[in-house]
Amino acid sequence: MSVAKNARISQRVNQYSGMSDEQMLVNREVVIEQRVQSMRMAYRLPFAVLTAAFLAILTGCTQNAADETPLNSYLSGNLQVGARELRYNLVGGGEVTTSGSPLTALVTFANGCLTFDGDFVSLDNGEKVRVPEIAANVRVHFNQGCLRIFADGIQLHKAMYGGEN
Repeated sequence: MSVAKNARISQRVNQYSGMSDEQMLVNREVVIEQRVQSMRMAYRLPFAVLTAAFLAILTGCTQNAADETPLNSYLSGNLQVGARELRYNLVGGGEVTTSGSPLTALVTFANGCLTFDGDFVSLDNGEKVRVPEIAANVRVHFNQGCLRIFADGIQLHKAMYGGEN
């Protein structure tokens, strides 16, 4: 045995010598209770810190600055326009309406709008994006001022709205 271990054993023997069995049990219970209390405190602090961090993140996710997108303003869906399926994801809200014969879809989003007639996507600035004849679906995605138009997963157009880069 090492010298340090022998010293600890000698210290404990001297500590408990002269005590009755009942006193030794009470002393041991006090030592155990002190250790349990220190362990409880050791776990309380990290738990409190993690709880506070979680609450801060949770409240940060639900409170929005004036220029941020509210959590509940998201529109997504799909509809059939002619032989093609139009899928849309509009972060920041919007509206999709249909009209006419042949069917035309009007997609309105935060800073603009576009129309889709099955062959062309017409932007509100007059620009037209031709959809390839073999494309089965067209996807319109608007998020944080960026409009992207895809045909069968291939990006056809990208434009920024609202002065964002």
